[in-house]
Amino acid sequence: MEAACYRIREVILVKKSKAYCANDVNKVDVAKLLAGKEGQRPWIGMDIGKFHALVVLRWSAQHYERPWRVKNPGQIGEFLRVVKELSSGLKSGGGELAGVGLEPSGTYGDAFRQGLSDNGVPTYRVSPKAAHDYAEVFDGVPSQHDGKDAAVVAELCAIGKGQRWPFRQDDEVGQELRYWVDRLDVQRRLAQIWQGRLEGRLGRHWPEVTRLLPTSGATLLKALAKYGGPQALSADTEAPRKLARFCWGRLTEQKIQEVIASAQSSGG
Repeated sequence: MEAACYRIREVILVKKSKAYCANDVNKVDVAKLLAGKEGQRPWIGMDIGKFHALVVLRWSAQHYERPWRVKNPGQIGEFLRVVKELSSGLKSGGGELAGVGLEPSGTYGDAFRQGLSDNGVPTYRVSPKAAHDYAEVFDGVPSQHDGKDAAVVAELCAIGKGQRWPFRQDDEVGQELRYWVDRLDVQRRLAQIWQGRLEGRLGRHWPEVTRLLPTSGATLLKALAKYGGPQALSADTEAPRKLARFCWGRLTEQKIQEVIASAQSSGG
């Protein structure tokens, strides 16, 4: 029986010509979709991109509608109208719309998720890794594309692999905290880039010092800003005192002497 079901799905989703060819959301006939679907509980899966979203309606493991193409953001209102009409029609027939599954897609999906939440449609989050890993299990083909990704998201939600993901707008304090966290993350990434470049230069001109001091530490950065390299540092008789000041007393006298010795005998 399971093999037969899998074969039916394979015929629908793989063998059938242009199985993932999308229709514009404006052309969706909700009344036609609902004909003979009384008492059912379908899922909607979405794959959201910068310019458009692909939407797949899943009735069962063997029955998926062709994807709907939704312009982002131009047709969000039309998409919400279709979803509301679909949800209302299902309820009048004794069924319900189980929910809408989405993958995290940065900020491109926030408007969709807010619109769905505002209209009382439950939204679910599906892990991108789970969707990637399930692609071949889904239809026997490892390839991924927008229409199939949306169907996979709907399938994963239907088998309980989605987590509730309602849209919640942060208050003013939350928005400010998010801003500072994002800014700190950007600065951290920039620091990592420049530390890597600095380590590359030191590997050429003063490779020994990176074994003694981290490139992210204030002592080495201040020493390089002051001296520019090992030659000027090794020639300065005041270097021990200055290094001690740079590190605020956190380096031992032995470590300071090792740094100076590495400058005097560097193989760079």
